[in-house]
Amino acid sequence: MKHRNLSLILKIALMVFIAFTIILGNEIRIGMKRYINNTLESDASTNVSLLEKLEKIYVEGNYLLYYDQPSVLQSDDFLDTYNSFLEDPYKMRCLVDKDGKILDISRAYYEGPKIHIVTEKGDQKNIVFFNVSSLKDRDLVKIENFLLEHTSKDIQIELSFIGATEGQKEVSMFEDIQIKSIYFDDYQIFNNNKIKGNVTKYKGYLGSFEDLDYHFLYEKENLLNDNYYDGFNGEIVKEKVVINDFASMRKTFTKQIKDNFNDYVNNGKKFMTTSYADYYLLDLLDDPNHSALKYSTTMCKFVDWVSIKNETPQTSQQLEDEATEGYCFIIQKYNHLYFDAVRNFVVDNITTYSLTILLMGLICIGLAYFIIKPIRKVEQAAKAITQKDFRHHLRANRNDEIGSLARSINSMSDELEKTINTLHLEIDHVQQLEDLRKEFVSNFTHEIKTPLGIINGFSELIELEEDEHKRNEYIGIIQQETHKINQLVLAMLDLSKLESKNISLDMTEVHLSDLCDDILETMQYLIDQKNITIIKEYKDSVIQADYQKMEMVLTNLIANALRHTYENGHIFITINEIGFYIENEGNHISDEDLSKVWLAFHKTNKSRNDTGTGLGLSICKAVFDLHEMKYEVKNTSKGVLFFFEF
Repeated sequence: MKHRNLSLILKIALMVFIAFTIILGNEIRIGMKRYINNTLESDASTNVSLLEKLEKIYVEGNYLLYYDQPSVLQSDDFLDTYNSFLEDPYKMRCLVDKDGKILDISRAYYEGPKIHIVTEKGDQKNIVFFNVSSLKDRDLVKIENFLLEHTSKDIQIELSFIGATEGQKEVSMFEDIQIKSIYFDDYQIFNNNKIKGNVTKYKGYLGSFEDLDYHFLYEKENLLNDNYYDGFNGEIVKEKVVINDFASMRKTFTKQIKDNFNDYVNNGKKFMTTSYADYYLLDLLDDPNHSALKYSTTMCKFVDWVSIKNETPQTSQQLEDEATEGYCFIIQKYNHLYFDAVRNFVVDNITTYSLTILLMGLICIGLAYFIIKPIRKVEQAAKAITQKDFRHHLRANRNDEIGSLARSINSMSDELEKTINTLHLEIDHVQQLEDLRKEFVSNFTHEIKTPLGIINGFSELIELEEDEHKRNEYIGIIQQETHKINQLVLAMLDLSKLESKNISLDMTEVHLSDLCDDILETMQYLIDQKNITIIKEYKDSVIQADYQKMEMVLTNLIANALRHTYENGHIFITINEIGFYIENEGNHISDEDLSKVWLAFHKTNKSRNDTGTGLGLSICKAVFDLHEMKYEVKNTSKGVLFFFEF
């Protein structure tokens, strides 16, 4: 008995603990999100203070600008500030005009490609700096590729050049030099035999390499300089090499501007407003090449209110759009942002959560001792039965009064459920019969509406037409539509059989283009009433199908398109070897209704379905299912497209 009581205590404690764990996980998720937002907003505040310099130069420049001078964005004062306002070498800046053309995208303090060599003489180590701007882009790419393929070891380098001066040698920094050759681990990276002059050669380990696209920082150099960091979390680099991929950063942002410029600049949330401008913090960007990298973007908009000359009253947004001259972005990189958020959040709250877990464990054990679980279960089951919920069965494996009571309640619940289910089945059966009757009447009245309209239209024309030949032609059309109504009655009976799976198809060759033209001819009166233009593109397609039922389908789809097309609008009909497509110019169907248009009696919003019973498309669906055809409805830029494919 004691063992069972202890087991029950553990189960209750485990359930409460699991619930608490879920709550704790959600709290960590919320805290992590808050930490990320705080991190992004804190860094964005720093970026705003930098962008404020640009906005100040821009705003003040507009007031001093004469009309015969160049744009403020191209003025010397503005460009000088732009080229110097960003100091963090791990951030990038981007200047874009109002049309989305990128005027500049670069990173701070990049002064050309450089190579650092760590030389060793005994225990003495020294770093020598080389400006390798004399190398062409293809040579720099060759260096990049080699280093990207050899990231697990130190790289020995031998570099030869001309143009060295004694002053440069004293400070171990070589600026204006011509590179003659570069060897990495005895592999020739670059060689130019045409260079003549006094050659200086340096050997050692590669400390770092930097060009426009990459910055490689090796352990050898980092250990000699406490001011070198990995750019992400402020710790001295522990890896053999840290690679800062500015190429991917620049390409990701450039593609975002080119592909989604309007969405990108319009969807950013306003982060801060100053006396000079509004500043925006845009959504995080994912790097497609590095899953751990995220890019945060701070943006300011340059609005030249002085330049507005249009005196026509406009909205404030239109005025701002007219006066917008361009945008400036600061792009900041984050590595393992979410992982760091979890780590920092847990570290900051580890004491609180440890004490909470301990306290919850004690509470769980205390509750388990005092809660009478079996009695509570019986009470819950009784309440569920009173609310007609019979899913909760009590465990009846105990051989005592509680077990006997549980079995009695379970038996009573089962009998009540059977009785109520039987009543529901009988009610549902009666309701189904009534629904079938209403469905038959509704389908019938819906489907004869179009032929009756045609008959009514030509009947009016007969009264006005004096030409005997025309009158006979109209009478023939009326007789034809009368015959179709008769055929429709038979078709409705067939559809009723379809519901009972008791129908057969009269398969034959059907020329869809001819059939479509015949139907359009019978509906010409309705087409003329709304002055609708029918645009057809036929590639004659012959299919095996039941002619009568395909005629019903095309009649329903064309009539549906006519009903929902604007006056003086267009209907586009395409027939090819794949399927039949009909698109009308009209209102869109809501996303909620798109998946329901084929259901019987379903109506979309009033603007699209102000007439009809909503049964025509359900008839089409039945025929499509019978023929095992694919069918669908889509919203398009023009209106709505219905189609079926063979």
